[in-house]
Amino acid sequence: MNLIEKIQYEMFYDDVDSNEQSEELKEIYHSSNNKDEIDKVLICLCGYGMDSLEKI
Repeated sequence: MNLIEKIQYEMFYDDVDSNEQSEELKEIYHSSNNKDEIDKVLICLCGYGMDSLEKI
């Protein structure tokens, strides 16, 4: 299993409330000094940066 498959698997079987995780992710992003790096990771995972994801 490659890294992307592991992330997908863990996200699918994670029992934590996705709304809570979403809010935590937004909070981490907006308070970060490394938004470009976070955007690179998000784009790698799903093809979108945070600004685009928040508009969808």
